[in-house]
Amino acid sequence: MNIKVGKTYRDRGGRKVRIVATGLANTRYSVVGISSGETGEETPLTYTEDGIFYRPDVKHPYDIISEWREPVKVSGWVNVCNLCNMRRTIFPTREEANQYATTDRIACVYVEGMEEM
Repeated sequence: MNIKVGKTYRDRGGRKVRIVATGLANTRYSVVGISSGETGEETPLTYTEDGIFYRPDVKHPYDIISEWREPVKVSGWVNVCNLCNMRRTIFPTREEANQYATTDRIACVYVEGMEEM
């Protein structure tokens, strides 16, 4: 990953990380980012050029994994089954969910939330 100053990224824990400096005189952690938590509190953290927070052999929640994209609101109807192979399909209407229901469906529920891209 080519981390650049001024760009925003997502860490493994889902937090937003804004890069404020690169090229620090530190042989291992030469990137500085500002991590934003759910409360809006910002924390400065250092990373390797590859976005690793701690060690390359450990998957850490603060590791940078992708560029940031704003979450998208999703809502619709989902078939809940006992043993079916769920494809996590959200249907826009209950009628459409009913069309794709299998015989082992135990419920059809309305869901809404944020889908992280």
